[in-house]
Amino acid sequence: MRHGNKVNNLSRPKSERDALIIIQAKSLVRYKRLETTTAKAKVVKQFSDKLLFGLVNKEGMELERFLEKRLKTKDLNDYLIKDLKPLLDNSKTGGFTKIYKVENRKGDNSKMSLLKLSLEDKPKDKKDKKAKKNKK
Repeated sequence: MRHGNKVNNLSRPKSERDALIIIQAKSLVRYKRLETTTAKAKVVKQFSDKLLFGLVNKEGMELERFLEKRLKTKDLNDYLIKDLKPLLDNSKTGGFTKIYKVENRKGDNSKMSLLKLSLEDKPKDKKDKKAKKNKK
């Protein structure tokens, strides 16, 4: 029986599973989309939503340490803080990623999903468009 066992093992040992999740989360953050199996997408969605929620709520050195601890590297910190953080909605507590089902994989017919970041459009663009209309 699996009472109280909420961890999706993905048929891997813990260290390998953690590495897989971190690598896929890095890819998701860097490219803003990720195509993977549905089971992996659900696990990566949980991890990345917690990561992005921390990104929105933390500031300064606390944020840098949080990101370094979660992603095990410093190479994405500047990108996350300067480029991605302004695009995220500060009022959200979750739902930063969405899962879309796509066709099954051709070789082994496994269920595939597309994991996307749901980013907020910058309001500056709307103001610029209104300003351009008023000038004409």
